[in-house]
Amino acid sequence: MVVECAGKSLPHSIPMRTSRKSLIAGVLLLALQACALLKFGRDSFGPLLSDLAQLGLGILAVITSFQAARRSGTFGRIFWKLAGAAFLVWSVGQVLGTYYGSILNFPTQRLWGVDVFYHVWVAPLVMCLFLDPEAEAGGVDWQRILDFAQVVIVIFLVYLYFSHLSMQSDVEAWRLALATDAVITTGFFARAGFARRHPAAWLFRQFGYFRLLAFATDLYIVFGPPNIINAAWFDVVWGVPWLVPLLTASRWRETSQQSPVLPSALPARRLLITQLFPLIFPVLVLIMASQVARMQLALAAVAVLLSLGLSYARLLITSQAGERSERRFRAVFEGSPVGIAVIDMQGKAYEINPAYRRMLGLSLGEPVTNEVFNELTYPEHREADRARYLELITGKREQDRREKRYLRRDGRSVWADLNLTMLRDSSGAPQYVMVMAIDITERKRLEEQLLQAQKMEAIGTLSGGIAHDFNNLLTVIKGYSQLAVQRLQHEPELRSQIERVEQAAEQAASLTRQLLAFSRRQVLQPRVFDLNVLVTNLDKMLRRLIGEHIEMQTKTATDLGAVKADPSQIEQVILNLAVNARDAMPAGGKLSMETGNVHLDELYALEHLGARPGQYVMLRVSDTGVGIEPAMQARIFEPFFTTKDPGKGTGLGLAMVYGIVKQSGGYIAVESEPGRGSTFKIYLPQVDEPAAAVTPESSRGAAAKGSETILLVEDDPRVRELARTVLRSCGYSVLTSENPLTAASLGENYAGPIHLLLTDVVMPGMSGRDLANQLLARRPAMRILYMSGYASEAMPRVVLDPDTFFLPKPFSPTALTAKVREVLDQPKTVTS
Repeated sequence: MVVECAGKSLPHSIPMRTSRKSLIAGVLLLALQACALLKFGRDSFGPLLSDLAQLGLGILAVITSFQAARRSGTFGRIFWKLAGAAFLVWSVGQVLGTYYGSILNFPTQRLWGVDVFYHVWVAPLVMCLFLDPEAEAGGVDWQRILDFAQVVIVIFLVYLYFSHLSMQSDVEAWRLALATDAVITTGFFARAGFARRHPAAWLFRQFGYFRLLAFATDLYIVFGPPNIINAAWFDVVWGVPWLVPLLTASRWRETSQQSPVLPSALPARRLLITQLFPLIFPVLVLIMASQVARMQLALAAVAVLLSLGLSYARLLITSQAGERSERRFRAVFEGSPVGIAVIDMQGKAYEINPAYRRMLGLSLGEPVTNEVFNELTYPEHREADRARYLELITGKREQDRREKRYLRRDGRSVWADLNLTMLRDSSGAPQYVMVMAIDITERKRLEEQLLQAQKMEAIGTLSGGIAHDFNNLLTVIKGYSQLAVQRLQHEPELRSQIERVEQAAEQAASLTRQLLAFSRRQVLQPRVFDLNVLVTNLDKMLRRLIGEHIEMQTKTATDLGAVKADPSQIEQVILNLAVNARDAMPAGGKLSMETGNVHLDELYALEHLGARPGQYVMLRVSDTGVGIEPAMQARIFEPFFTTKDPGKGTGLGLAMVYGIVKQSGGYIAVESEPGRGSTFKIYLPQVDEPAAAVTPESSRGAAAKGSETILLVEDDPRVRELARTVLRSCGYSVLTSENPLTAASLGENYAGPIHLLLTDVVMPGMSGRDLANQLLARRPAMRILYMSGYASEAMPRVVLDPDTFFLPKPFSPTALTAKVREVLDQPKTVTS
């Protein structure tokens, strides 16, 4: 809440407009009253006009109060409605007083029905003292209604005394009114003082001034000259205080902005105020009761009993509200999925909810202390955790938030997002530590998977780049080694040395193929096939590979769906897993292979990073070997990571498996426990296409010769020169180009036929595919053969074309000439 007023800068307020119409109207009414008394005095129309002017002031106060209520928030709306109700009650009394006193000339002090309005109208104003600027709520508030009823009863009791004294002495009645105004004035100024800089303090202070002026007029009557009550000019003096609520209401604006926070001591002071005033009036009534007549005393007794009943009703409502609040808190506390605990300064859990107990694996009745929390803290975190908690309880920090790892008694590890806050009592001394713990075990697991995937991706990128460069080098080494061997027929010793170089190059090429497989940059030639057929064809070879000391069991599913992948690469996956299982069972064991149709749902995909929902064909490879330690499972697919003895493994087998499965659009999962073996599950996407037969690739022996013209495009000069030399030695005419732009120009300007374009895929300026499309527009009969050291971003579009021919690097001269001859011998379909 923000209060605005014109002509004055209030704390936490902004300047506002002022409506002076109400104030001007009030001043005019006072002037009219003075003129009427000046002209007519106490005779004729003087008293009537004076009373009508007073009535006009009251009605004007009612109107401006309700207008201010419409411009207010919750607190201001209730305050001004109460004030307007008070002014309305007074105006009703003034209407009756004018009629009976000024028109019928009856003494109004003797008329109970008239006099009561003049005395009980302050009840709504007294109720304003109980309003809380920070906590008032809209709608029906039964506690507030009961408090208001208490005030009305107290004011009524005071009125009974008024009616008794008024029969004896007008001065005595005014003295009691003086006391009442003094108490109300004190109350408004007290509330203004307690609110301090709060905007509501201005409102309380203004009404304090209003009642202070009224108190001054009462003081003048009680202690002024004799017969002042009957003086005509007193009516003008008594009307002056009404200008204060008119001015206050016209200046009041309340916006919906956040109000400033009350001082920390205010709740206690507010409680004092709400308890003090209900006690003042009963004490006042008890003091007066000794002077009240029997009938009035009986009425007072009834009113007191009614007041006690209302007090009990309010207490009951407050108690029920407290119970409802406690039940709501208990429901939130007990049902919250967030672990919550309240720990006292002795280290004992004052409260701990079921979610926290479930997170830590604690039974419902088990006492929980700091010793228990320390016991369940992960051993590596205990010292740091103890130090931070000590800083919290010694006041070095008010809050501590961190991620903490617990080790449950069942051995499982859980992670929690922990938030500790110090709770203090009213004096500021530490009282409790509130702990809120969110189970983030799943999030940490996914983060670890993501980090592992990013690391694998980074290693794959590095490995793929290295393998590509090595493939170009190995192509040159293998090519010239093979050429040298062919020319050293009569020098067996030198020939043997060159053959060793060739063998080493082939081994290096095998390593680069595995690196490319891991990095998912090798060129695949996918086909739709039946995984059952491939597994069955490998069965005999696998039995020889793993040895007789290992039992092998193969189980294939009926109605198995088809998959689309490179059959030769899937064979490598199975062979690598079988070899890995064999090495894990040196003393013998059992190797099981199983296929099946599996559906992975969205929940599985959320829990396993890299998996996608859908229908899959599963290949499960299980062994009864030594198993894998949990700490090692996250690294088994990293290249060059191995737990085998030196010289017994390169660390690329499982890395190659991982890369082939990923590049084939699949997912691989591992389950393993030390001493209980391992299970690898490979999921390949199922396709709704007919499966083709799985047949071994044919190989060519001697180099195939020819006389066709070949356009060779290769940006690596060493590979280009080797390929040119090999092809020319086989009788081909070779046109060479170091980049696609030169090759495009050569293809357009060359007068003779070009039978074959032999081009690298990834080159600067233009890809091999784009070059081929450009040349085919002019030479549609030309055949295309791509070569590359790895699968780039452009390769999937190439290899998925069934009419595409591809030669992977590193290649030997024999493989080059054989592939060239194969492509040239294929029938060419020319489309127009």
